[in-house]
Amino acid sequence: MTRILIPIDGSNNALRAVDYGVSVAEGCPAAEVHLLNIQEPVYEQVRDVMSKAEVEKMEIATGNFILEPAKKILDDAGITNVSEVRIGPIAAAIADYAKEKGCDNIIMGTRGQGSIKTMIMGSVTTKVIHLADVPVTLVK
Repeated sequence: MTRILIPIDGSNNALRAVDYGVSVAEGCPAAEVHLLNIQEPVYEQVRDVMSKAEVEKMEIATGNFILEPAKKILDDAGITNVSEVRIGPIAAAIADYAKEKGCDNIIMGTRGQGSIKTMIMGSVTTKVIHLADVPVTLVK
């Protein structure tokens, strides 16, 4: 079975990655697409007004809402898929998930940010490429 990981951040570029993932999965017998949304932890910023459990519930609900359009694309195409929301540092969580679930490759949408912003802030995509043990395909 071929396992394809597609991280979903709610952007149009991520949905283009899903469309590309459909074409890849259709060419692989018994392909399974894993949709993953990573929520950055916000508990420290709101701990005075919300409990940790309330924050995690909110983060999971937000992640599931973000995953819905991607899941619909895969369901409509008849592609076997699983989805999950995790909380943590985005790039590391993507690479860890790929390793943990035995994914064969990662297909990611890119944001197309300029090189200066990438140098100053870093790039999730660049970090995933460096951290992942599997090929990473970028979709613009």
